[in-house]
Amino acid sequence: MKQVQDHDVEIEYKFVSDMEIRPGACIDCMFTVLIRRSYKFIDLQDLGSPSIKRILRHEVVLWECKNCGRQFTIKNQKLPLDTNYTKDVKNYVLKRVLEMGDSMKRVVSDLATLHNVTIDVSTIHKWVNIKAAREAEAEYIAGDQLIIEHSGALSLDATFKVVRRKKSE
Repeated sequence: MKQVQDHDVEIEYKFVSDMEIRPGACIDCMFTVLIRRSYKFIDLQDLGSPSIKRILRHEVVLWECKNCGRQFTIKNQKLPLDTNYTKDVKNYVLKRVLEMGDSMKRVVSDLATLHNVTIDVSTIHKWVNIKAAREAEAEYIAGDQLIIEHSGALSLDATFKVVRRKKSE
């Protein structure tokens, strides 16, 4: 871990590299000779403290096959692909908003002051909508279908009449 001083807040870097999980073969031709073509760093914000800002620096490596020339990257299972925040930040936000009922603006404020994480309300809103959609899809797949009970009223040309069987029937 590397620490840098920035206006009374220490910045702590943790490094993760895709070199640690080198692919065994090309994803197209399965040739085993691969070269490292290039790399780039992606900084992910992590939960810190009021005096420490934590950043997870991810080195994304671009691999090239010596046989077919295909260039590709691999997905690191430890890191999220769709966001600039670690899983800890995302879980913290979802727990505060969905389980504890805190407002999104309150969570943004607390993350900024207590954890040195800058996040936008629209990002939190997107995460909440995705989680709600996944839960609704899981319920539908599980077979919990919505049962609609009939009210007993029948509408014909905007008139409402109660439909009941006569005792004589």
